[in-house]
Amino acid sequence: PSLFFALLPACSMRLLTHNLMTSHVPGVTHGYPLLLKVWPVFLVSRLWCKNGWGRQQTSSFLLLFAKAAELSVVEVEFNADFILRMLPRINYEVLFATARSLDVHQNLPEALPEQLGEALLRALHHVLMEVQVQTGELECPESHRIFRITRGIPNMLLDE
Repeated sequence: PSLFFALLPACSMRLLTHNLMTSHVPGVTHGYPLLLKVWPVFLVSRLWCKNGWGRQQTSSFLLLFAKAAELSVVEVEFNADFILRMLPRINYEVLFATARSLDVHQNLPEALPEQLGEALLRALHHVLMEVQVQTGELECPESHRIFRITRGIPNMLLDE
């Protein structure tokens, strides 16, 4: 069985999937959009410096780096018809905000124009289909419940 799973293609959560997901926590009425969380990484380092008397002393400091969720970009065959069929189902404001938070929004306008040229369709295809989240967290905007993404699979199970 382990060989079988090793041969399966890796699954990854696309930004298309993220845009369509909502929280199903009981009692939640505003569970959309799930926030794709940015993980902080802490580094502790020591700085050696000389004090006013010429002696070395250490002073510890903490650096905080914002590290985005682990992403991958996987080339997917461009299908303009699919993108055009999906656009009415997508909340573009949420897509743009998520793409901007992950710094993959370079070719997207802040608002969709009425006329969609091929260059824009290709940019949408890239963000929706090729940018994939490998690890990270989704957070319900109302309950603040965290759903982890591991190996590209969001765990939406409620352990209550």
